[in-house]
Amino acid sequence: MLQRSPIAKLRPVPNKHRLNDRLVSDLQPRSKAFLVWDTVQPGLVVQVQPTGHRSFIVVYNRHGRTRWYHLSNALAIRVAEARKLANAVTYQIAQGKDPTAERKASRHAGTFEDLATRYRKYGETKNKSWKATGKLIKRYVLPSWGKLLAAEISRGDANALMADITAKVTANQVMASASAIFSWAIRKEIGGVKINPCHNIERNQTGSAPGYCRIASCHCSGKNLTAWG
Repeated sequence: MLQRSPIAKLRPVPNKHRLNDRLVSDLQPRSKAFLVWDTVQPGLVVQVQPTGHRSFIVVYNRHGRTRWYHLSNALAIRVAEARKLANAVTYQIAQGKDPTAERKASRHAGTFEDLATRYRKYGETKNKSWKATGKLIKRYVLPSWGKLLAAEISRGDANALMADITAKVTANQVMASASAIFSWAIRKEIGGVKINPCHNIERNQTGSAPGYCRIASCHCSGKNLTAWG
């Protein structure tokens, strides 16, 4: 039995035309965004926004849900090139891949957020205290470092992060946790991390009773630090 194409499942298909460069350039914006579907390349559409901005997009179906894969500003490339790009995306879909999901995942690959997420999964099996420290990472570290490539975070970034946290003990705890993530990444050769930017960062002196940090690789002062792994 023949299976229908994931793109063919999308019905109804309005406003179909054989796209060409002049047609795309001459499209006039409306009060709401609209689509013009290409009759040559399945799934290829031009989306026109009320502002006049137009984009080439591949629209396809994945597990019953409509996906949108952005190709380019429609005025930046020609229709012929857009068809080639759309055809490549369609080929991936035919292989059972989800280009939109893969693109989204690749945007986070190598970032500190990706690294912290992977370390969290590791920490869940190694240390019961990861939840408390995970909250510190989420609150204090991810807003600043989440979208940065982990391998490019510097000691200057670490010093700045320390300075931004008013509570001295909390700053120490945050730095110890971040240090543990980097040290783990170096040991496991993950994310291209070669150095630990938190290494030898001076910790805040506090008047609290001393304890012992359980993160062997964090190089902290050893006071009141919670391990995340």
